[in-house]
Amino acid sequence: MRKTASVFGLVSLVVVLSSLGLRSQAQPGQALDEGGAPVFKVDPFWPKWLPNKWSMQQVTGIGIDPSNDHVWFLNRAAAANPDETGGANGRLDCCIQGPELIELDQEGNVVRAWGEKGKTEKWPTALQTVIVDSKGFVWVAGTAAQDIIDWARSRMAAFKVPRTVQFVEALPKTATGKILWRKLQEEEYRK
Repeated sequence: MRKTASVFGLVSLVVVLSSLGLRSQAQPGQALDEGGAPVFKVDPFWPKWLPNKWSMQQVTGIGIDPSNDHVWFLNRAAAANPDETGGANGRLDCCIQGPELIELDQEGNVVRAWGEKGKTEKWPTALQTVIVDSKGFVWVAGTAAQDIIDWARSRMAAFKVPRTVQFVEALPKTATGKILWRKLQEEEYRK
């Protein structure tokens, strides 16, 4: 009996999933490619010009607010090269560093913007990711070693906080994929 119920459940799941198909992901009237995936076209006029002569420098993170489809992006203005912000040194009549977190509506208008390294409390030193959750909270994360140490310090007992963070290409592993902790320790002692 139990085996029959399991088989019936599996067959029902397959029928439901196959009836949904890939085409359910597309909006009504949306163009589809030969495989049934939605096709999108770039709008060269989106977003609209940013206000206050702001320029976009290194856009590193993009997030979509699930409640209103607003686009949030990280604009790493602090990492901009002087040629990207010619207005900052008076060379051009444009392009000054804007805020590092900008929210755009669906039409490409700026809704809100804020954040500047060194002037915004608890702002990451190397911006990388922006996520907007289902409750409307905006999460910004960085990837610098100091960002990781600061995060650990705010959540861990003092003796657990790392003194340093080292980025490596890969960790030494066994043939079965387990990390060779002893080899890491030996490398650390050699320093």
